[in-house]
Amino acid sequence: MALILGQTRPHEDLRTKPRTNFISTTFPDVHAALPNLDILSVGSDAVEIRVDLLVEPTPDGSLAGIRNSLLYLQRDVPKKMASSQWTIRYSSTNIFGEQFNGGVEYVDVELWLPEDIRKRLAEAKGSSVILSAFHDFSGAWKWSAPEAQRIFTESAKYADIVKMIAMVHSVEANYELEYFRSTIKARGPGPLLSAVNMGQLGQLSPAPGQLTAAEINEALHIMGQLPKRDLYAIGSFRATPQSMFIRKCLNELGLPHTFSTIDRGPKGSMESILSQPAFGGASVNPPISSATPYIPTISEAARAIGLVDTIALSNATTGSSVDGAARIIGENATWKGIRATLTQEYVPSAYHGRAAIIVAGSETHASAAIFALRSLDIGTIYTVGFKAVGPLAAGLEPFTSIQSVKLVEQPFVIVSALPPEKSLLVQPLLRHYSSNGRSSPCSTCGKVYLDLTTGPRKGDPASVAASAGWTAYGSEDVDAWTTVETLRLLVGQNVPFDFVRMASGRPLF
Repeated sequence: MALILGQTRPHEDLRTKPRTNFISTTFPDVHAALPNLDILSVGSDAVEIRVDLLVEPTPDGSLAGIRNSLLYLQRDVPKKMASSQWTIRYSSTNIFGEQFNGGVEYVDVELWLPEDIRKRLAEAKGSSVILSAFHDFSGAWKWSAPEAQRIFTESAKYADIVKMIAMVHSVEANYELEYFRSTIKARGPGPLLSAVNMGQLGQLSPAPGQLTAAEINEALHIMGQLPKRDLYAIGSFRATPQSMFIRKCLNELGLPHTFSTIDRGPKGSMESILSQPAFGGASVNPPISSATPYIPTISEAARAIGLVDTIALSNATTGSSVDGAARIIGENATWKGIRATLTQEYVPSAYHGRAAIIVAGSETHASAAIFALRSLDIGTIYTVGFKAVGPLAAGLEPFTSIQSVKLVEQPFVIVSALPPEKSLLVQPLLRHYSSNGRSSPCSTCGKVYLDLTTGPRKGDPASVAASAGWTAYGSEDVDAWTTVETLRLLVGQNVPFDFVRMASGRPLF
């Protein structure tokens, strides 16, 4: 729904990455892949569903038509997939529009389709992104021939991305492809190019579909395009419990980097780590102040929140930069984890202009949640238990008495960032807004409770909220999403949220 409404645009994030990966599910029934999709898609930025290969069994043993396959895809698959690409390869024209009603990020359209069909698809795409696909299996294709430029120009008419794939029989064809890519880049602004050589000698491309993500990363490292770097989890082992999980992810993805867990030492020790030539980034727990002088660049979010929990490099995904020098950037992944949790089942506009309450022991504990809520264009944020004085203080309304609580009719979201020993204190607030006698029994249905408290709690606020009809999320959900965002910042690789939750279990990691 968020994609259909234009409130989220995953392609805008992907197009900023120097390198992306996708996997293709070539199943007659995609349900066969769904149970393992979380594992299969580790390291992938998108998942391609080959709609043209689908067949749907019916009770009488026959195979259903493609229209029924589309309906069951739209009903079941989006629940399991964070980013999906559908490949259209049909000759009929009466079903194309259905793709754009299903919240599909990418639609792959074969170039051989009549121009009027490709034009109508481009006009009706909405928030979807169109890939124009050209394939040549003859082995006679030449990237250096004028035909290659003509094909790109024709494909670019009605596409956001031009995909060109050719079967090759020589290693030299890979260098020809690279030169072709450079000529397209020199054209300036326009559709992105995805170009791949098929066949054993084309693997140098390297070609998704022929190599796993781990094999691609290993090949890139051998070719010098993915240098080995030293990554760190800075803090005590108990404070950085996700370090073992991150290390396993690096191994699974075939990344050459080392990952070490180190205690935060005396003053000056972190400066020495960051100054090492092979330093590649670090997660920091507990976070450090965004005013730390030895981190030269601070992201806008980290500066507003006042905390840095991830130290990344500007060239984290490639190991190289335009000027040859990487910049160290102080980031905050926690607010992204909170936002991702809040929008897991709600479109961003659900929060627009709505009231929120944050209960915390200090502004430091609440700052990431405040920033995340404001990124969703929340309305008034009421605070309980702390007084904000930092950059995020403007617009906050403190509850100063019981009368203040009564003045707020129904908040859409309540966030608790209390320490474990005080977690019980939010329960009266939840009960008040769940059964204040002025609202119908369903008044809390669809509202959100987010519990950021970690460690053994007093009471069970999440159960109180859930039993009253609130959609309740715990710190485990936020920790998993934060781990997803941390990996993206450190190594530029995507690890699905469901995989993190599945691998970590309860409690997290």
